[in-house]
Amino acid sequence: MSISVVPAAFSHANAYRNYIVACHADKRIDHYDEAIEDSDEYLLSVVNAAQGLGLPQGYVPQATFFAVDNKQILGAIRVRLGTNKFIENVIGHIGYEVRPEARNRGVAKHMLQWVLNHVVNEPVAISCGIDNIASQKVIEASGAVFVCQRTDKTFGEVKCYRI
Repeated sequence: MSISVVPAAFSHANAYRNYIVACHADKRIDHYDEAIEDSDEYLLSVVNAAQGLGLPQGYVPQATFFAVDNKQILGAIRVRLGTNKFIENVIGHIGYEVRPEARNRGVAKHMLQWVLNHVVNEPVAISCGIDNIASQKVIEASGAVFVCQRTDKTFGEVKCYRI
């Protein structure tokens, strides 16, 4: 396996469509409901979000990167390029997921390390659900320090870290 981490681009449209279908089938990944309707339009919004275009009020720009192997997207990682209380206290600056059939192969760890080495240049918040043991392991292996556990009405119980 030779994973490359690359910025999301519209040239990934076919691979992204396939990725969305795979992720949407996993009910634990619930943020692609809108994307399944029109993955091309959704990808365009993802690409534009990195420049701060088309964002809802109060949202910060967000760069998305894909972990790609053999023209297949194995995972996606997002870096929020700004901060607010919700980012600091609930969702963190970094969020990611791995397509179900690519899990347990080091994809999330590879993406997170790549982002820490190439994108992030100051301490950031990162969080995961308290029941997401796999993500906890990835975050802790990256050197993140546990800060606290919080409850959010939408996201439930989350573990918050700083890295």
